[in-house]
Amino acid sequence: MKIGICSDIHSNKPALEATLQDMKQNNVDVKVCLGDIVGYNAWPQESLELVRNNFDHVVQGNHDRNVQTPENYSGNTMAYEGLKHSQRQLTTEQIEWLNSLPLQETVTFDTNEYLLVHEHPDKSTLGTRESYVFPRHFSNILPHINGTTTDGIFLGHTHVRHTMKLNDKLVHNPGSVGQPRDGTIGSVYTILDTDSDTRFDVSKHVVEYDIDSVINKVKEVGLPVKSGNRLLNGE
Repeated sequence: MKIGICSDIHSNKPALEATLQDMKQNNVDVKVCLGDIVGYNAWPQESLELVRNNFDHVVQGNHDRNVQTPENYSGNTMAYEGLKHSQRQLTTEQIEWLNSLPLQETVTFDTNEYLLVHEHPDKSTLGTRESYVFPRHFSNILPHINGTTTDGIFLGHTHVRHTMKLNDKLVHNPGSVGQPRDGTIGSVYTILDTDSDTRFDVSKHVVEYDIDSVINKVKEVGLPVKSGNRLLNGE
């Protein structure tokens, strides 16, 4: 079984469309989205519907749950304006769907069990700097999966792809489809192959798409120019 894992789409429809096509070409069986469907870029409605119609498991990201409260990001112009744009574009029903998404979900692929979250699994960290689990922090979440039947955890939020084996547990961040921040230019997602000899076999996939079309659309709808330009450098 091939599990396609992605996160942090951030209203980047061209990137998501290219990713879905690549998943199809790679014969992905199950699709997982780790949240932050909306925010930053210009296509919140279209991105939401693509996720809703194509993904088997979806958890809620911080931008998803803050569509109605963009003022929570007033100190970050790009995030604030992206959320205001999402709030204007999304229907009441679409916002209700985002609000209904779980913060966490436990799934089983073949015989292995994984915890899906957007950010740190400790819910008390939501909205704080501690919710960002960068690669150097991966060991901090071991207490939340040690002693459980969980074989690993998938999480996003940092937009930085990384995989680590800790105490025979898989800790994995697939990076970002819509706004990589690890120097990658293009959409990033990963595939977990459960038919491999090891359950730690996670492959990185970088997909090209028309970044210029995203930059032009960002300008057209009046979002901060950097929201589009940063895609050129993966920052």
